[in-house]
Amino acid sequence: MFDLLDVVLSAALLAIVIVIRVAYPAHGPHAPAGWFRRLTTRAKSGLFGHTLVDATYWAIGPIAKRLVADRVSANAVTFASLAFGGAAGIALSAGHFGIGAWLAASSALCDALDGLVARASGTASPAGDALDASVDRYSEFFFLTGLALHFRSSPWILAVVLLALHGAFMMSFADLKAQGLRDVVPPGWMRRPDRAILLIAGAALSGLGVGAGAPRLLALAPLIAALVVDSVGANAAAARRLLRVVAQLDRSVTASSVTASSVGTTTTRTPDSWRAVPVHVSHTRAVG
Repeated sequence: MFDLLDVVLSAALLAIVIVIRVAYPAHGPHAPAGWFRRLTTRAKSGLFGHTLVDATYWAIGPIAKRLVADRVSANAVTFASLAFGGAAGIALSAGHFGIGAWLAASSALCDALDGLVARASGTASPAGDALDASVDRYSEFFFLTGLALHFRSSPWILAVVLLALHGAFMMSFADLKAQGLRDVVPPGWMRRPDRAILLIAGAALSGLGVGAGAPRLLALAPLIAALVVDSVGANAAAARRLLRVVAQLDRSVTASSVTASSVGTTTTRTPDSWRAVPVHVSHTRAVG
């Protein structure tokens, strides 16, 4: 029963994505800024661009309006995302990749909807943004932890899953460091939408293979490939961001040192010789 459900949900999920992707440009014309204007302020995705993400926001726009009309709060949608993410982890740990992919896609859908609902209802706030970001981390943790539990008897696949998990958290850490310096996060691969699309697609394709009775290694190939790309790409992108943060810190320290040196000291002449004497201009004067 569950194998059949894996196949059905995997096929349905992939079909929905294809329909949305095809219908979006055909439904045009669309505004140059897209349906989700916040995307225009962010770097273009290195893997999938903005089109697929923007098409998704276009498709779920009516759902967001319905939720606002029914007075469903953005926080309620955020907690629904968390619940779907946890359920996805349980399904993946049991080897039901199609069910897990569907639940993870539902979690990602709620993650997109909560922001739309918050802005449309006028309830957007820093607290809501912090809650949303925290739930994102937990949802990704549930997904990868479910895979880690399932592949616990296969050391090399488990190592790839753990590396992907490490990359996800390092990406968040690097972004937070950059934001703390008021630095623009550099463009690149493996931001949250990239990782979600990649892993969900891999799980859905593997769900089709496993449910259809394909040889196990062949059936798992899409998911393993997605994990390898995610683990390598996320860690490489995080390292790039951290190197930029370190360079920014070095420039800030150097600039501060030069400023302090030029403002805090001056050169005075003594009767005997020329010497550089540090004088605190704001408190003392040079005595000849």
